[in-house]
Amino acid sequence: MDIKEHVQYDRKSDQIIGFENFGDENVSNQLANKAIVFMCHGICRKWKQPIAYYFSSNGCRSSELKKLLLKVLKAAIEEGGLNILATVCDMSTANVKTMKELNSCMDRPYIMLNSQKIYTIFDPPHLLKCTASLFRKHTVLLPVEINEKILIMEAKFIDIRLAHEIDKRSPLIFRALHKIKDSHLNPIMKYSMKVNLAAQVMSQTVASFLYTLLSRGKKRLHNLFICVILLFL
Repeated sequence: MDIKEHVQYDRKSDQIIGFENFGDENVSNQLANKAIVFMCHGICRKWKQPIAYYFSSNGCRSSELKKLLLKVLKAAIEEGGLNILATVCDMSTANVKTMKELNSCMDRPYIMLNSQKIYTIFDPPHLLKCTASLFRKHTVLLPVEINEKILIMEAKFIDIRLAHEIDKRSPLIFRALHKIKDSHLNPIMKYSMKVNLAAQVMSQTVASFLYTLLSRGKKRLHNLFICVILLFL
């Protein structure tokens, strides 16, 4: 989380605060411009509570983030008496690298702490944004069974663009994709980070329209497999 750079003298502790601070006297002379917050959230009951925060300058290295995560988890379990089931974070470079350093991967999506298994989860909104972003740039290949044969088929984002162009030819009141704008398909700057834009593109409405075009013979065969991807995200 971005914060404004600022230093201030704290009379109670007789310290100047506002510098990078990872706790345990680990303070640098760099001005802090980001905050790292650890929060607990209930699963069976609706509650949430920040339990730790630190300040960094221009982000946090994965090696340091790993230490902080293990420290906070250990304190939450041993001192707070909490039953930690999973960690949730976005897919920033530091977070992804930290999970790898903790030996968490697709085949082993958890970390071990004091013989306790704690699952690691990337938050769904960020996964959706990343999926939409990658789909705009790359062709997706996937195995599909047709007539008892496994074929490698392609899903291409260009078909969504073409479907949008076809839909725009209809009067507004009859449009199926009336929520889809050019900014959905070619997001720039802040729009590329909006979850709602990614969700509207990777939606069942778009998949249904693609399937309708396919059934009418308007589109190439691989539209069907775009539908499969969109429907089962």
